[in-house]
Amino acid sequence: MSISFKCEWCGRSYKSRAELAGKTVKCKECGQEIHIPAQETQPPQAEVYDLVDDPAIIAPKPMASAFVSTPRPARELRLARRSADKSGKATASFWLGIGGMIAWIIPLIGLPVSIAGLITGGLGLDSEKKGKAVAGIVLSVIALLLSVVNAVLGAVLASKGIHALVN
Repeated sequence: MSISFKCEWCGRSYKSRAELAGKTVKCKECGQEIHIPAQETQPPQAEVYDLVDDPAIIAPKPMASAFVSTPRPARELRLARRSADKSGKATASFWLGIGGMIAWIIPLIGLPVSIAGLITGGLGLDSEKKGKAVAGIVLSVIALLLSVVNAVLGAVLASKGIHALVN
């Protein structure tokens, strides 16, 4: 008789011999440890893989404490990491926008700082700190426009010989 079960982390379906009930195995999809139930808990819905000859069978680990936290599924961990990474980009965009507002006076500094603020703001738009990303983008656009206007005015004044640095 065989036991059908699913990985509680990624949802991959497995089929195993009844003698392996109670053992712990590693999922081939996500690598997390899963417990083979004593009896069939869920019918397989996707591909079924046989764990009979799989060397991934490992001994059950004793619990260190009664207050062991349940680990979060791999998909949730990836989403949390992705969101945390993006919120850092939103904050960076905000500060680059503020830096661009100060640096537009010198176009050689203001232009790259403003462009970097635009790029990081775009990457941070789908984070928890969307407001910071939007503020960074707005500040970066204003700083970019001011830097371009300052550069053009400086070039025009220098070509006419009126600019203070040229004389």
